[in-house]
Amino acid sequence: MRLIEAVKARLQHFKETGWEEFLGEVTSFCKENSINVPNMEDNMLIRGRSRRERQFITHFHHYRVEIFCEVIDLISQEMHNRFPEASTELLLLVSCLDPRDSFSKFNIHKLLRLAEMYPEDFSVT
Repeated sequence: MRLIEAVKARLQHFKETGWEEFLGEVTSFCKENSINVPNMEDNMLIRGRSRRERQFITHFHHYRVEIFCEVIDLISQEMHNRFPEASTELLLLVSCLDPRDSFSKFNIHKLLRLAEMYPEDFSVT
């Protein structure tokens, strides 16, 4: 569960601070392979618009906002969908019942929280 939280945090950090390094690596790769790299400050035509309604954005905006950030957001959303906060908490709580190492991870507070979440399953009848 710590890995899931770490991945989520690293994705967010990468989105906020990783663009320059990423762009440098991509630029280096492109130069090594004779691939033309556009000037990030140059304008580009937005696709799908009619010629009368031409609108332009910079290459920087297109690659940074519409691709780089968008892909990271999609990955983050998928992580959230697969590991929502409630499921993550549930897995952390259930981990206190792990029988390995003679129940070394047993934690009464986690067990009590689990009982609060599922009172029907922990009731005495």
